[in-house]
Amino acid sequence: MDYFKIIHLYNRERLYEEVWATPTTQLAKRYEVSTSFLTKLCKNLNVPKPSSSYWNKLKYDVDIFKEPLPQVNDNNLVKIADETFLFLDENERIFVFDIANKLKISSNYRCEEVRQIKEKIIIWNKTHESNNGKNTKPSDYRHKYRYYSHSEMPPIIAGVVSNENVSRACHIIDALLDAVKKMGGSLSEDGTFRVQDESVKFDIFELKEKVDYVPKADDIAHLNIGRKFSYLFNGNLSFVLDNCYRKSDTLEEKLEDSLGDIFLNMVIISQVYKIKSIEKKEQQEKEEAIIYKRKLEKEIYDKEVAKFDELMKFVDNFERANSIRNFVHILENSSLETDPEWIEWARNKADWIDPTLRADDKILGKFYSGNNK
Repeated sequence: MDYFKIIHLYNRERLYEEVWATPTTQLAKRYEVSTSFLTKLCKNLNVPKPSSSYWNKLKYDVDIFKEPLPQVNDNNLVKIADETFLFLDENERIFVFDIANKLKISSNYRCEEVRQIKEKIIIWNKTHESNNGKNTKPSDYRHKYRYYSHSEMPPIIAGVVSNENVSRACHIIDALLDAVKKMGGSLSEDGTFRVQDESVKFDIFELKEKVDYVPKADDIAHLNIGRKFSYLFNGNLSFVLDNCYRKSDTLEEKLEDSLGDIFLNMVIISQVYKIKSIEKKEQQEKEEAIIYKRKLEKEIYDKEVAKFDELMKFVDNFERANSIRNFVHILENSSLETDPEWIEWARNKADWIDPTLRADDKILGKFYSGNNK
């Protein structure tokens, strides 16, 4: 199951639009889930589905009734089909769902790390007040940190949330971190939750509105001549998990109402990364095994080549020894005058290089080393 795909199904508004725009069988195929899973999911999230006759009427342009999406009284009560969390055992699922359903903002900070982050943000905002997200486009928030060295790196959400919303954003992070800690997780200073031993990157920032720029007296000094628009914080926060899940404030629902949903998506994303980590490790082990096998095969091959080369040396020396003996024999049977001492010397040299005899030479010693067999 592709968890990144089905993450989007847990947005009630998106699911509602999807099931009324595409038949269940096609939608299930698109998300690689069963039709019964979609039916159960719609029921759990209180999302109405069209009847089978709806599609026939739609095909022939017959007047149809689209049932509106009902409001949910307790938005924080997250009802997710168990099929999504089969990677957890039953007790773990109960534990995770219990955390999600009870996730609420606390008036006091439960995590000391977040309280310290807030203090750092306040200090940073004061020292960078002139450039605290003013007049920058909404898309600029992701590139904000690239202009700072590691030692000057601003704390998370600094400059991308107005001073009025810093406390609120920190309380949201605090509630999520408290939930993550219950699963043995943590939070790093660069804005990464550690969930199930996997890093889940998050961004929380304040949305901006494009408004007409109001000229100021110091525009020339700040090179603002000709500016037409400004981008001002509008009070609405948005929360992003690794670019695959996003939740923003709306008129009907605030981020605080979706903490359980955000937390569960953290767990899903961490599981995706865990699967990818396992697959990467398995692939790495396979590649290392192939490299080791090739290395072993090369060692065996090289040894075999060396043994064969040694064999050929023995054969060559055996043939040379026999060639010397044949030559000596021809000389002895020829009409040429030969020196008996030289004949004996030549025979000794033949025995010296003969691999089957390996005779010692009084002057030259052994022809074959101790490694030769």
